[in-house]
Amino acid sequence: MVVIPSFYVAKDGADGNSGASWALAKLTIGAAITAAASGDTIYIAAGTYNEIYTCGAKGLTFQGVGKVILSGAGLGSGSLVTWSAGTCTLNDLQVLNAESILVVDPSTYIGLTMNRCAVLNCAGGVGGVSAGGNGSKLTLSDCLFVGRGTGIGLDLHAYAPGGTTVTRCTVLSWATGVRMLSYITESQSNVMDSCFVGSCAVALQLPTKSSLYVSDYNALDFTAGKCIVNSV
Repeated sequence: MVVIPSFYVAKDGADGNSGASWALAKLTIGAAITAAASGDTIYIAAGTYNEIYTCGAKGLTFQGVGKVILSGAGLGSGSLVTWSAGTCTLNDLQVLNAESILVVDPSTYIGLTMNRCAVLNCAGGVGGVSAGGNGSKLTLSDCLFVGRGTGIGLDLHAYAPGGTTVTRCTVLSWATGVRMLSYITESQSNVMDSCFVGSCAVALQLPTKSSLYVSDYNALDFTAGKCIVNSV
């Protein structure tokens, strides 16, 4: 049996601790990222964490335990979470008051999964994300994205036929709810059981044979225009 190492973060922890258990939890998520290796899981106890997180090439899982808030208040215009390779998973987290949550180099092969997350009062949502190569995918499920009336909620870049899957998500109060850019032919993206409200709910730039399937949506509210599709 393969045991995946875990690190623990809590508001009563200390960064000098090993992070190997709740009793030895680290105080900051950044310290846990530094200690972790690609493939590890970081468990985060309830509380508000006001940091910028740089994962580099580490593919990590961040698991909230209780009400976990990643606050971007006072941290400037940079992205709250960045990484350059590997696959990142965010589970049961809230992101508040950030300029943007996730930005990566879209030319690298990465994957992103977000489950049961809320991104609230942010200037940008998920941006600059490559759906990756070698079969990796961008998968968002049961998430809530509420912006400030400007910016893009989901700014998705697909480099692989696996494309993007958005399931049971609500995207509100962005100038553009979802923008999907595909840089290769035959990329396929799927949006299911989701709700989009904004001046432009979905904007696409897709090459030949690429496609977006939208099914079983709750509402598409275009207050200033219709769905925009540009072939490139």
